[in-house]
Amino acid sequence: MALFAIAFVAGWVDSIAGGGALLTIPALMIAGLPPAAAIATNKISGSFGTLTAATYFVRRGYIDFRKLWPAMLAVAVFSAVGAFLLLSVDAGKLRWFLPILLIGIAVAYVFLPPVQETESVSARSFGLYAVTAAPLIGFYDGFFGPGTGMFFALTMIWLAGSTLVEATANSKVLNFVSNIVGLAVLASAVEIYWAVGGVLVLGQMSGAWLGAHSVHRFGGRVVKPVAVVASVAMAVAMLLEN
Repeated sequence: MALFAIAFVAGWVDSIAGGGALLTIPALMIAGLPPAAAIATNKISGSFGTLTAATYFVRRGYIDFRKLWPAMLAVAVFSAVGAFLLLSVDAGKLRWFLPILLIGIAVAYVFLPPVQETESVSARSFGLYAVTAAPLIGFYDGFFGPGTGMFFALTMIWLAGSTLVEATANSKVLNFVSNIVGLAVLASAVEIYWAVGGVLVLGQMSGAWLGAHSVHRFGGRVVKPVAVVASVAMAVAMLLEN
């Protein structure tokens, strides 16, 4: 029941701002899963959670796959590379660098200039995004993962000129791609706790639907504050854990 509740909150946070894995991965480790197994098992719920949110946004016309597919391809390839690397190195060392990155994200969201909710992005800008931020973040998600949704959304605003809502919607599609590819690679070599993952799936899908509905209804007004609070909270949690 505790894992379900944590997954629900993680799904809600993840669909709005990203970073739900920094709730679920520590919870899995506390439950006794080894780090690599926790990361791999978390990708089960992450995949279903981001799929739920992405489907919600697709049905409401937020996603233009003609512009997004190059970034999806780059994310898929580099997520696989990151997952293969995870099998041979200690991903735990990233915990020392993540708090700094998360604080930076919070500051960036605070000072993010206002954008129009109806503003659209260009195919050219998405092309630049597909060869810069998309592969780097895809690699990171395959290797470790927490905060990936935030990284996708924020860099899409900067590099592709997207609005908060557009970036949030598109980030769910990219995050689903990186999750499912990373899961496929890790499942071939790491023990995955499918029953535990199933509990997380139920909680995360429920929370993801609620979070996506919140973004659709309230737009950037809900994305920015949740992103800032989630970033700071995750940074503090990781510093305390270290």
